[in-house]
Amino acid sequence: MSRIAFLGLIMLGVVAGCASGGAPARTPYPLPSGAVAVALPTQAPATAPIPSGGYACPLIGPERVTVVWDKVTHAISFNFDRWGTTSQATILWPRGFSAREYQGRLELVAPNGSVIAREGEAVPNVIGDDPEHVCMVDGTQYQPAG
Repeated sequence: MSRIAFLGLIMLGVVAGCASGGAPARTPYPLPSGAVAVALPTQAPATAPIPSGGYACPLIGPERVTVVWDKVTHAISFNFDRWGTTSQATILWPRGFSAREYQGRLELVAPNGSVIAREGEAVPNVIGDDPEHVCMVDGTQYQPAG
């Protein structure tokens, strides 16, 4: 009987894994001990139903986005370089992204906990319609959260 229960649990795990579609987590990764959360603008949840086929990330980009950290005011900002013109821009990151100060440095963190960039570094392969509609970072596509 325990063998049947075990097989049932395995099947439940497979079904749950398929239902998630492999989408990235939509909540920020927990802070490590000693880290301090830093406010990071993220996209609002989708207000319209998500199409059954999902969303397609536009083929605009990659843009060069560099993390700027003001240690005095503890403010994060981004330099946005599009077509050779650099300006400071508000980037609305996909839901689940976060920023933290850890061991004296600012880190931009993906929903899975990986550090995407640190202060002064370029964020790899930022793609989207514009700075307020980022849909791909470092090769991972993030669809709007419903």
